[in-house]
Amino acid sequence: MESAHREEGIKLIVVSIILWTLSSIAVLLRAIAIRIRKADWKSHDYLIALALFGLTGFVIDVLVGFLAGAYGRNITSVPMDKLTISLKVLFSSQWFFCLAVAAFRLATLCLYLDLFRGNWFRWCTITTMALVTLYWIASVLTIALLCRPIHANWDLTVSRTCGDITKVEFASGSFNLAVDLLIVSLPMPIVWGLNMPKEKKVSVTAAFLLGLITAGVNIERLIQTKTCDGTNVTYCALDASILCMAEITCGILVSCAPTLGPIFFRSRVQVVKPPVMARRGLRTFGSIGRSLSRRKQRANTVALLGSLDDEFDGVENGASPPEMTHLPAPGISYLTNPSQVTVQNSLSGMEGVSVERLV
Repeated sequence: MESAHREEGIKLIVVSIILWTLSSIAVLLRAIAIRIRKADWKSHDYLIALALFGLTGFVIDVLVGFLAGAYGRNITSVPMDKLTISLKVLFSSQWFFCLAVAAFRLATLCLYLDLFRGNWFRWCTITTMALVTLYWIASVLTIALLCRPIHANWDLTVSRTCGDITKVEFASGSFNLAVDLLIVSLPMPIVWGLNMPKEKKVSVTAAFLLGLITAGVNIERLIQTKTCDGTNVTYCALDASILCMAEITCGILVSCAPTLGPIFFRSRVQVVKPPVMARRGLRTFGSIGRSLSRRKQRANTVALLGSLDDEFDGVENGASPPEMTHLPAPGISYLTNPSQVTVQNSLSGMEGVSVERLV
């Protein structure tokens, strides 16, 4: 029995270190990509750093729960002092988990707003962000109020009033699964409506569908909640903690992946500047309004995904700018769908060239 617990503990420690390391590397590479683009940190960059902070706190709690507490042991054979430590750590880890999950989801949604244009998409994304924020607030209130008084979460000697923890976990897991599927599906109509080769649409879709991994982890968490006896808290905490760390790590990796183009395709990174006449064009009232709007959003002029469509490769070989008619430079007054051009420039980053558009 003791040897089995030791093996489970080694697995927990190794998995924790691996998942935290992968997340840290992803965030570090994201910071390097920002530096390569010579861009400022944006809201989604800060949010993903906050998610890493939440994961770090969660990992520390889990390691303390095993090394000083009783994670992985049957609750009936746990000394009271170790049980108290385990329950304190479990209570603390819930705060870090809620923070990390909300942060990486909001980071992904903020990245969507940076990549895509269109009123309907913007409002759908903002609504989803509000939903994620409200869920985080509800989670915080649930953690704080599920057992009253609050120290009853770890002090078993006091009289308490507690809700049904198992029902709360099922509700939380189901909601998380639905939100993950919603976030993955949001950009799909725009991606497949772009004027891009089908192969590129498939590759971009595949990048966003990586978010289904997080949904898969949520399904596994629901199964674990169903199969593990909720009253045996210390025993169930070990596997549940591994799944929670996996969910946070997957969310961080998926959110960081679209921003790493400047690193993996650094040899092709260049600045493409449209001709002066093309930049200015014939001014109309509509084009002046669009120009003012673009000045306010100049941070969005660098393609986060790091490249352009293949047609821009001709610029290196001396091709004349008029050949690039389906991707004109921002500021041209004859654009029929400037929002689609913004999306296309951003999404073409799967190939590795960075573009700066002057407005």
